[in-house]
Amino acid sequence: MHVKVLKEGYTPLLISLSNFPVAVGASRVPLHWRERRLLIHLATCKNTMVTKEMLLLSLFGNIYNGDFSELSRLRTLVDRTRKKLAGLSGGEEYIEMVHPLGYMLRDSLPPEVVATPIPLPLAA
Repeated sequence: MHVKVLKEGYTPLLISLSNFPVAVGASRVPLHWRERRLLIHLATCKNTMVTKEMLLLSLFGNIYNGDFSELSRLRTLVDRTRKKLAGLSGGEEYIEMVHPLGYMLRDSLPPEVVATPIPLPLAA
């Protein structure tokens, strides 16, 4: 199963939920396994804000207890993932911050356009 994130004027972001490849347009994105898990978590909750606490639990197994270092780890992971996606897409932002609560992947196109399944590009 694939999730496609479409924003008007942006290169499509393709996320496979089954075998973990992620692509921007026709280019695969080299991601660390935690970066892939972050995108999969956000993609399964697309157009919905995911709290920082939910992401910390999913990605690191920690429940946020007010420790700045835990939020710093999450922020660093999100920033690294954003930079990798932006590098292949010409600077486009796919992960939105819902300040100060969490993050989300948001589509700007109608659901009937987004629901069209597409294959991921083959490995080079």
